[in-house]
Amino acid sequence: IGMGVTDLLGASLMSKISPSVGISVTGEWAIVKRLMFMRKGDQFEIYDNRMNTRAYGGAVDFNAWIQIAKVAAQKKKGEANTNALMLDLSSVTDKDKAGDDKLALDRKKILLSLADLFIKNEIDTAEEVAPAYAVHHDLKGVSKNAKVLMWNWATYAETNRVKIKPPVDPLKRYDAEKEARYLFSARKMNLDGKNPYGLIGAVLSKAVGVNGLLDGGGNLNPSGTFLGSSNWSQVRTEAEVTDGKDFLPTMTLEDHYAGWYLKKDKLLKILDRFQSEVNDLNLGSPIFRRDAFLSTETLQAYDIRSSVVLYASGVKKLQSMLTGPGTRQGMLLNLLDMVDPEDYRKRCRNFFENKGIEPELEQFEKLGDGDGQRAWNRCIQPWMRKIMRHVRNMPKATEKENTVQWLTDTMYILDKHIDLSRFLGRIGKENFFLQIKVSGFRTKDENGDRGNVEDGYVTDTIGSIQAPVSLGAFRDFKVYTNGVEWKISDYELQARYFGDGL
Repeated sequence: IGMGVTDLLGASLMSKISPSVGISVTGEWAIVKRLMFMRKGDQFEIYDNRMNTRAYGGAVDFNAWIQIAKVAAQKKKGEANTNALMLDLSSVTDKDKAGDDKLALDRKKILLSLADLFIKNEIDTAEEVAPAYAVHHDLKGVSKNAKVLMWNWATYAETNRVKIKPPVDPLKRYDAEKEARYLFSARKMNLDGKNPYGLIGAVLSKAVGVNGLLDGGGNLNPSGTFLGSSNWSQVRTEAEVTDGKDFLPTMTLEDHYAGWYLKKDKLLKILDRFQSEVNDLNLGSPIFRRDAFLSTETLQAYDIRSSVVLYASGVKKLQSMLTGPGTRQGMLLNLLDMVDPEDYRKRCRNFFENKGIEPELEQFEKLGDGDGQRAWNRCIQPWMRKIMRHVRNMPKATEKENTVQWLTDTMYILDKHIDLSRFLGRIGKENFFLQIKVSGFRTKDENGDRGNVEDGYVTDTIGSIQAPVSLGAFRDFKVYTNGVEWKISDYELQARYFGDGL
């Protein structure tokens, strides 16, 4: 429904640009079939995916010749079913095996499988060689986004429950349904960015009278558009939730700068910002070398990513800092040690150390978010009251999926207010791993002639690599085909295609 502002106000001076306000309610349904190939050495992975999604949302937009501003929200859910399988190419790629006549039949089966995959988009022949694992996703997402001309803002929350069922055993040595494994993840992110391409397209479309000219598509992340750029941060928690398996949630904190084009001075400015966040933790030692970009002029198709992995032991340490003290006072003292600036910590420590403040803290906890002015205290900040409420609503230990969601929600609040160095210092270097990676094409740089998209530049690390190496239930999940071990693609397990670029 749209209504012209000039009609409402009876104005005539603005008739040429025809300002209007529109309100819309939308329902969207999509059925997608996708076939994805991935080769890792001798392993040729195949993912035959079918996704069915439903989305409901609403939007308010303001138009004056072109769309000036828009605010929208959407709730989305869906299921995705994927047949995941792996062909072992070693009988073709290995020099010793390639000349073995005994493997001629294997090579013929591989050739026929690849022909059906590439020509017919069918996996039936490949499944005869390598039975498929059945991967089922139950996905839910909520997005809120706003834009003014070329500037974009968005928040996104998502949960993903994954069931991985092995192939049916023709010899009935096991029940495939009973052997199924379950993973669960929850993530929250916030983004801001610029999309000049979308604005240019809107102006040209209006000027020539052709709707959708230079349409940027439905990707809500401007970094994937021509000339676009974005900065987003995300908190993601994942764990295996199969009955009888150890519940070991792992958490990842990520901060991204990505886009089409970046000058050297802005690149170094971003890296300096990351450096400042870990200075105290790393005792002032630099984690990146400026001379690595000495001859770099610009970075194209770039992604600068800071990643912190909290191992299961680190997540347990976080929980103990929030719930271990047993009182609101003890928890707030722990929070106080992780925030900045220093004068706030000094000013409020005496207040929080007062043993008689527990009743007052209980009253502050009960107040809603809208009671901020009435609840104002120079030491108890609004986000602390949110943390208090989250801690009191912590799920039971048996509620694994709810616990993963709770951890994500709690860390999402903390991540906006705590000092990273002080927080990781409390977690302990043995319980986390931090690294920054710069990916992209370096123009006029001999180090970038090969295009450093895949390997990129990796900074020094902080923290430790635990043994055995673990990056979470999703990235560690291993399966077997004909006795060969392989990992189902993390892109597929995380269902990164679901969030419209967020």
